[in-house]
Amino acid sequence: MDFSYVLSIILKILAFIGFYQSENELRTRKKNVIIIMADDMGYNDVSFRGNTEIPTYNIDALAFSGVVLNNFKTPPMCTPSRSALMTGKYPHKIGMHDFVIVSNEPWGLDPKEKILPQYFKEAGYVTRLVGKWHLGHFQQQYTPTKRHFDSFFGYLTGVIDYFDHTNFGPNSSTGLDFRRNLEIDKTSTTKYATDLFTEEAVQLIKSHNKSKPLYLQLNHLAPHSGSRLDRPMDVKPEILSKFSYIEDPVRRNLSAMIYELDKSVGEVIHALKDNDMLDDSIIIFYNDNGCPTYGHFGTHCSNYPLRGQKATAFEGGTRTNAIIYSNELPKGSIRNQMIHVSDLLPTLDTLSGASFKYPTKIDGIDQTTRAAQGGGWSPYGIHMKATSTMWEVNGGLFFHPSY
Repeated sequence: MDFSYVLSIILKILAFIGFYQSENELRTRKKNVIIIMADDMGYNDVSFRGNTEIPTYNIDALAFSGVVLNNFKTPPMCTPSRSALMTGKYPHKIGMHDFVIVSNEPWGLDPKEKILPQYFKEAGYVTRLVGKWHLGHFQQQYTPTKRHFDSFFGYLTGVIDYFDHTNFGPNSSTGLDFRRNLEIDKTSTTKYATDLFTEEAVQLIKSHNKSKPLYLQLNHLAPHSGSRLDRPMDVKPEILSKFSYIEDPVRRNLSAMIYELDKSVGEVIHALKDNDMLDDSIIIFYNDNGCPTYGHFGTHCSNYPLRGQKATAFEGGTRTNAIIYSNELPKGSIRNQMIHVSDLLPTLDTLSGASFKYPTKIDGIDQTTRAAQGGGWSPYGIHMKATSTMWEVNGGLFFHPSY
């Protein structure tokens, strides 16, 4: 017998088996998940919508490389919207529907509710939160590292000042709300919040051990106005000068804030690429709710062509920009089907390969097929907002005056 021939056959078989196992591993490997959330960004304040005032090159590039969800719906305020993302449930079913959590309020998202970092952690992920929390802070059990995030760098309440990182409390008091995990962080005071959050996210990506997949949630303060009423639209002067052509000084400041946010998106994507993680990552960029054009915290933002603004049940408050990027999704696609923020949890389960364990029924549905192929409509009505004055269900607005 020609043993050299037999050996060559065996080696070819082993090589084929190794190749097959490698290919199978690539198909079954759990993907990294990166969520970048803007705060109070206008529907028309990105240049891929045709806005020529504020160039958002990195967000545009993500849109052209991914899938734009053209009819993405959220509750119209921070706390309800974030609770829907984290639980996959409608806020009114978990007591989070009526308003936002302010600085001195003793309530939050029920610790018994299973949320995204817990799902991902059970699936073997490293879980990180950078930026805004706003789901409860009056007891430790409501805070991020007690809710299955491995690390937290940011603020617990709804808003801080961009530079000194303080928030307002009762009786006109102010206090520092900036933490690393549970400890107050005084080392970063005076540094611009958007830069701080970007640097932290980039460092977490660069130092990530790729033996485990990464779940990173980057919840920006921008372009929400800051907490200081005497300077709510704080920006860096060198960035503000880029927008001298905008006559409205408030909108000029907003443009500088969005410029910094867009730069952050680019730096995060470059960090993923530099660490050979981009091809194995799902990136979601979206806004938590519509923007406040005028009024308290008003930023002169644009929700055009949508009616209304933040805290209303009109589309200006409940329809936001959303983009999903994955190398398994068609590039440069637009989906006009209605998708709700609560759908992201089961959709990420499928796209990432995490195989979540669901303890109870959720409201969100897996939209992977619609994101990948389009066609069809969400097979349910969406509960958007409930207060004493208005409801919106599946696009129909109903007023119930409280007087």
